[in-house]
This record gives sequence, C-alpha cells and structure tokens, in this order.
Amino acid sequence: MTEVKQQILVPTIRSYLKLYTTIETKKLADFLQVSDIKNLRTLLMCYKHKARSLIWDMGSPLAGEWTSTSDIDFYVDKDMVHIQDSKVTRRYTEFFIRHINRFDEIINSIQKKK
Repeated sequence: MTEVKQQILVPTIRSYLKLYTTIETKKLADFLQVSDIKNLRTLLMCYKHKARSLIWDMGSPLAGEWTSTSDIDFYVDKDMVHIQDSKVTRRYTEFFIRHINRFDEIINSIQKKK
C-alpha cells in the first residue's frame, strides 16, 4: 500500500508535464492540489525515481545501468519546471525521399527495358 500511495499522483503529474514546456512550480502545485512547494518537489523527485529502470546489457544478472523509462524529462530551476519531450520524433521526410528515389529507379529500369 505504501508503494501505491507513493505512485498515486505519477500519472497526473505526467499528464500535466506533457502539456507544458515550462510551468511555474506554484501553478503545477495548484493543479495537483499540493499545498506546499516542498511537497511538490518531493512528488517530482518521486516521479523521476519511479520512472527509472535497471537495464541489463551483459555481465552478471544484477549488473546494469539505470536509465529513464519515461518519455519526458524535466528539471526544476528556481520557481520553474522545464520540460523536454525525450521521445524521438520520426522523420517522415527521409522515408518519403528514400521511397521516391527507389520508385524513380524502378521507373527508369522499366523504361530502359522498353
């Protein structure tokens, strides 16, 4: 039950952080209905802690490197929370250009056979 109580606000915190690139700590505390900025900082640290996982690459089963499993990253600077979406966006232009070039090659090879 202690673990559940610690993580009860994690989805709510994540949803608010996804909406903003920067947000004042006071405003975020108001959204989360947290009375104190110190409690908000504790909740943010809890979020960071719970969004980490031990990734095993090789070696002993308990060896590994701690990495973030969250798709957002943030840091607190004075009274502001700065949020960065760490999810890599796909580059559709490269995909389409590669396929256009490929289709051009196919068309050229078909025209040469005629």
